[in-house]
Amino acid sequence: MTLKITDDKLIPVSDVSKILPHVSYGTVRNWYMKGCVSHATGERVTLDVIQIGHRFFTSRESVDQFIKRLNGGDEDSSVRTSDKNVGGACC
Repeated sequence: MTLKITDDKLIPVSDVSKILPHVSYGTVRNWYMKGCVSHATGERVTLDVIQIGHRFFTSRESVDQFIKRLNGGDEDSSVRTSDKNVGGACC
């Protein structure tokens, strides 16, 4: 999934740690800089972000898709973020 300025409601990546419980900004930064290896599929998954100036932005949809891919789900599966361990060390 690629973020589009015109289609997605962008949020600063610093706000992701406010949306997800027990997830620090450093963890979110690792998600988009290095990615995490999915224990379900073995592939490296990164959070989609867009840089505007010196700031990075993402969207709630991108966070949802990241968690789905991290847990081995496809983009059509329905995964609620509260059902998964999203704050664990994965990198």
